[in-house]
Amino acid sequence: MRPAHGGRDILECSSRIIGFLGMSFAVLFGLHIPKGVMDLKKTEFLDLKQGRRRVLEYVHAFNELSLYALDEITTDSHMCDRFMNG
Repeated sequence: MRPAHGGRDILECSSRIIGFLGMSFAVLFGLHIPKGVMDLKKTEFLDLKQGRRRVLEYVHAFNELSLYALDEITTDSHMCDRFMNG
C-alpha cells in the first residue's frame, strides 16, 4: 500500500531527523542494549509493513525501528525504498 499524499514529504523530513538521531542513538545506546535485543528489533524493522496502519502510524513505527537497522538504510534512497515497500 502506498502512502497517502504527503507521505514522501513526511519521510524526507524524518530521514533528516533519523540521520541525526541515529548517530546519537548508536553512540549513546549502542553499547547498553544487548545484541539480542538489537537483532530482534532489526528483524522487526525488516519485516515491517504498513498493512492497515495509517500513514503516520507507519512512519512512526518505521522511524523508531529503523534506529536498530541503520546498516539497512545507509542512504535516503535506501530509506525511501524500504519505506515504500512496506
